[in-house]
Amino acid sequence: MVADLVSTLRSKLLMEAFASGEQKRQKFALFVLDDIVEHLGPNYFGLLITKFRKDCLQFVTSNTSSLRQAAAYGVGVIAKSSGPEHFGAIMEECLAALKAGIEKTPTAKIKEKKIKLNQFNHARDNAIASLGKVIQYRQDTLATNPAMAGELLQYWLNCLPITNDLEEAFSQVDYLADFVNTNLAGLAAADPAATAHRLALIFGEYFDDKYIFWEDDMKCEKAKACKLKIANAVRLIMSTPVISDAFKATC
Repeated sequence: MVADLVSTLRSKLLMEAFASGEQKRQKFALFVLDDIVEHLGPNYFGLLITKFRKDCLQFVTSNTSSLRQAAAYGVGVIAKSSGPEHFGAIMEECLAALKAGIEKTPTAKIKEKKIKLNQFNHARDNAIASLGKVIQYRQDTLATNPAMAGELLQYWLNCLPITNDLEEAFSQVDYLADFVNTNLAGLAAADPAATAHRLALIFGEYFDDKYIFWEDDMKCEKAKACKLKIANAVRLIMSTPVISDAFKATC
């Protein structure tokens, strides 16, 4: 029964929603597609890869912030759940779309209304977070192109900190702290001083309490653990020659 429902969604309902031109239906379809891939995994994504490439990636650069956010979030889900073979086939298209989405600028009309600007910023945050998820979950695919991997890492770092979508902000700084604690030399290899400067700006922002406040006890414990990771990362940076001087100067 579940298989029949998913098959109907994939072959009929999603196609109709994407082709409808109605923003609410298109957004719903993006979220459904994300859920299918997240819960059914890489084998099923193989059946959806053409649809994703044709129908979903176009929304990553949509002029409608809500569609752009849903599609950008979806790329992160795909990166995590689609497997190296399938993601490798569309990685460059995904990265190009995410970068284009990140580099969009709000129009004067968007800036006039706080709610529209907030939606715009959340869409950008989700695109940045999805870049981070590509780096985090698809090291296997990125390993085939070390130059691209290095450029992507620096681009992602320069896009941080995320400051609007607090859930994505939390996940990204948590991963960044892990990265620093396990591979600071690799992160800073291209330009130690510039990397140290950026890390000081990012970690300085994330020590603000607004990023560490969570409603339930479980998330509170995760937040405490994240803050400890950041503290350990800062200690490591401060004890690393060359990097430490630029970090201290920025602080």
